[in-house]
Amino acid sequence: MGFGRKQPDITDQIFEMKFAMKELNRSAKKADKDKAAAEKKVSDCVKRSDDNSARLYATTAIRKKKEAFQYRSMVAHLDTCIGLLEQQATMASIGHTMGKLSHNLSNALSTANMTEMGQAVGQFIGQLEDVQAQSMFMDQVMSQSAASAVPLEEVDTLIQGIAAKESLEFKSEFATPGTTQVAAPEMEQPVAAAPPVDPLAERFNNL
Repeated sequence: MGFGRKQPDITDQIFEMKFAMKELNRSAKKADKDKAAAEKKVSDCVKRSDDNSARLYATTAIRKKKEAFQYRSMVAHLDTCIGLLEQQATMASIGHTMGKLSHNLSNALSTANMTEMGQAVGQFIGQLEDVQAQSMFMDQVMSQSAASAVPLEEVDTLIQGIAAKESLEFKSEFATPGTTQVAAPEMEQPVAAAPPVDPLAERFNNL
């Protein structure tokens, strides 16, 4: 830490994080909208029996769904950080009030509470370091998620679900050999996969 470098005010940090949360929520909503648009195009392609185009749009829909999940995951992390910052601001306010008390009372209070405040500050610094590392890790996860290929079987599952809603029929390449494709209305609705376990959320819960 260099001398002469002004540390950001806690209220400024809270404002910046809340602004970032607003932008992330906006991005998540846009991803939801793009996902819905891609699913509509999947339906149109299935109606035209254009399976190749349907798979392309289904891939886009799945990626947009994952993007929205990642954005909302980051919002949850930032919300945790804001809670920590607000707690720190409250502690600073209490310390300032203690300084205005009489000398004897101030000494008595500091003996009882300042040690705990110092420990809390140390823990908070460690938590901020974790937040920085977690933010970098989240950026890496989002980049890898956007760059990774979507499994074709997952694509076909999405198309089958959309086809079922439209009472259409889609022939999946992953059907078991020797079996007959059933009409869409008779197909079981694909069960939505459970959200992946987020190691960052677990670390935040353990803080």
